[in-house]
Order: sequence, then C-alpha cells, then structure tokens
Amino acid sequence: MNFEIFKERDGSFRFRLISSGQEIIKSETYTNKANCKNGISSVKSNGISKNSYDIQETHKHKYYFNIKAKNGQIVASSVNFDQLNEAENWVKVLQKSLSDIEL
Repeated sequence: MNFEIFKERDGSFRFRLISSGQEIIKSETYTNKANCKNGISSVKSNGISKNSYDIQETHKHKYYFNIKAKNGQIVASSVNFDQLNEAENWVKVLQKSLSDIEL
C-alpha cells in the first residue's frame, strides 16, 4: 500500500491510498501540497483508532467508510464496496497498517 498525492484540474490537491493498483481511500481537497501531506499525517494518526471510522450505506446499497479526525472532520473516504464485510475488513487492515505506510 502507498499514498499518492495528485493535483486536480482546478489546482487543488488530494491524496489517495492505493493497494494492489486499486484506490482504497481518497481525501477531501486541499489548497496546497503541504496541507495535503498534513492530511495524510492525520489519516495515519487517526486511522489506528476504530472510533475514527464511520461505515455508511449508500442509497444503492453499497458500503463505504469515512476516516475522521478527532475534531470530527472527515479527512478521507473509501471507495464503495459491494458488501458490508468488505468495508469492515478494510477498516481492520487500515487500523493495523496505516502507521507503517510511507508517502
């Protein structure tokens, strides 16, 4: 797994976490690259706590999760998963591995 920072067409920045070529989570937008890197740090530090995750169901019955900072702000959201257990499994994987992932 690795983090990637990318620039949007409007000049804003986002990060995503890639695993085996697949995007797992993507951030909100940031005005500059330094703030985007701070967002990655927030995901890495907050993502080790189960309380930072909020699993939701879409109106099309897909599942995703948000990772929240201690202040409640969403710092990243996952892709949609077909099954609830897929989202739950990724939460467990990220809790164990986020702190070890380099940018």
